[in-house]
Amino acid sequence: TVADPIAQFPQNNTAANPAAKPDNHDTAQKTASNGKFLVRIGAFSTQDRAQAWLVKLKLVNVPSYMVKSSVDGRELYLLRAGPFPDRTSAEAAGKKIRDAGLTAQVAEAG
Repeated sequence: TVADPIAQFPQNNTAANPAAKPDNHDTAQKTASNGKFLVRIGAFSTQDRAQAWLVKLKLVNVPSYMVKSSVDGRELYLLRAGPFPDRTSAEAAGKKIRDAGLTAQVAEAG
């Protein structure tokens, strides 16, 4: 059996609380409230795909996390990076994210 590589990151370990209610988009903003900027990366229909990208982002030193959301009755797994103290740091992470093959949109936390 292969160990879950995501389990080492408590913020991404959704197995610890399988009965958790889906979050909405505001959760990403609240999570990033320690910094001034975050990077919106993408939305995935399966948790497995989102977690696979989280592992890749960790390998290139991008602090990222997943937010479970419900949009029009569909469960989505949103990837975010941050928080970052300034736009320059967020833009640098955005470049790493784009280089890894994903989209990256810098946004003010708030």
